[in-house]
Amino acid sequence: MRKLFVALTCFFPVFFLGSSCPSPEQFPPPPLSAPAFIGKDLTAAKFDVFRPAIHLTWKAPSADSVAIREYVILSRSDDSAGFATIVRSIPDTVFDYYDNIDRIAVPAQNEIKPVYYRIFAIDTLGRNSDTSSIDSVMLSWPPKPLFPLMSDSMQPDSVVFTLTGVMGGYFPYIFLCSDSLGIFWKSPKPDTPTYSYADKTDRFIVNIPKNISFMRGSFYYWAVKVEIPTGNSQAIAISRFYVP
Repeated sequence: MRKLFVALTCFFPVFFLGSSCPSPEQFPPPPLSAPAFIGKDLTAAKFDVFRPAIHLTWKAPSADSVAIREYVILSRSDDSAGFATIVRSIPDTVFDYYDNIDRIAVPAQNEIKPVYYRIFAIDTLGRNSDTSSIDSVMLSWPPKPLFPLMSDSMQPDSVVFTLTGVMGGYFPYIFLCSDSLGIFWKSPKPDTPTYSYADKTDRFIVNIPKNISFMRGSFYYWAVKVEIPTGNSQAIAISRFYVP
């Protein structure tokens, strides 16, 4: 009798009111599509100390399947044979990752090294999504921090660095970082690029704003970042100083 009642509850609404019973769900659900990178920025990031890192950001795949469980990121450089996993088990609510690139040899002068990335998701059924297309970041030879150096103990009012030979022009700017604040100051990006020749070394002095105060007895980091429009490449060098 119970089975008959259940059957009628679905039959009569269809007959009198139109279909109201839910259609059966498709099984298995369709697979996830690929996530996609939306940002790849060279920066300084805190690991054990501040190190050069590529800040990756991405968007989730289209939500036409079951929920995402985690993300997995793959990478390779020209020095490696193929893509390798650099991080897995990134939660589904996280859409960024800082990749420590100390594993990649620093490019020599006038050399550019690409770093390649791909990403995929895993759904709650354990199925891999499609893997994204390949994205890359171009790394160029770094500037050289001159003052203050690692061994200096002082409260600087300026920083000094050099960069050798960028004929196509480049844009340099400065980060100040601390363990407690992360990056807490960036110098403005210059309005016009600096041009030089391969046999010339450019020297820069950047003043630290007077309203920035340093805590005594603390270590601070400073980074020089350079953007080179030719080849769309970036470089960064990080140094440290102690305020006694």
